[in-house]
Amino acid sequence: MHLEGFVVCTDGSRKENVQGLQFFFSASDYRDDSTPLVLLDPIGKMTGECGSMRLAGPLDMIKASTDKNKGVNGL
Repeated sequence: MHLEGFVVCTDGSRKENVQGLQFFFSASDYRDDSTPLVLLDPIGKMTGECGSMRLAGPLDMIKASTDKNKGVNGL
């Protein structure tokens, strides 16, 4: 299994206010739409404006930015 992509949800008022994150994995090559995806349990609320990103290849790391008053505000 490898990380295939993720879904990010914002509160809708500002794109920086991340309120939910969910990673999905696959056992096949990247971008093979015929293989089922395995979704991990979401982190936070998966409501509001949501969008997904599928990866073109492996990642070395994931960085998040935070705001001391609002939590995570970017990936």
